[in-house]
Amino acid sequence: MTPAHLDLLAEFGSASTQASGARSFVVGGEALHSAMVAPWLDAGGGLKIITEYGPTETVVGCAVHDARPEDIEMERIPIGRAIDDTRLYVLDSRLRPRPAGLTRELYIGGNSVAWVYWNRPDLTTKRFLANPYSDQPGARMYRTGDRVRLLPYGTLDCLGRSDDQIKINGYQIEPGEVEAVPRATPGVTQAVVTTAPTPLPRT
Repeated sequence: MTPAHLDLLAEFGSASTQASGARSFVVGGEALHSAMVAPWLDAGGGLKIITEYGPTETVVGCAVHDARPEDIEMERIPIGRAIDDTRLYVLDSRLRPRPAGLTRELYIGGNSVAWVYWNRPDLTTKRFLANPYSDQPGARMYRTGDRVRLLPYGTLDCLGRSDDQIKINGYQIEPGEVEAVPRATPGVTQAVVTTAPTPLPRT
């Protein structure tokens, strides 16, 4: 489910009652705020909240994290560690690895990475790069556009985008593509997409 679904589920009864009927919730698609998770971790019953991160270009779920009580002290639940056959790289603009604590862009390598965007060679060149950290000939890595930092205990915290892409209930939205639609209408010369501030999660 997406975080919005988890938030909605809390309106159908107490977390403790619902947690007794489930073993785990897998949540992904966008940032998961700690305030959404706290009632479920406090409910008892052994319910696990598992975050799953990954763009479509890397077969969606390429990093997972089992939320822990200490994660509640952070603004967001970490996105976790790479799954098998996947590599996560925190790199600077020169594709050099950055140490824990520094915020840089996330790149994804491994068997789950796609190769091209259909009929978009320009975007393919921008996002799918040769992987200098792989010993496999022709290996690629995907430039996510997500800003992350490596936490001291080895998991990743996602801090947002390095571009203007947004996500709504797990769907990637490119404002530029939305703006192109009204601009194609006769008589329209300008179009601008703006986003409202992210509402605080309900508790």
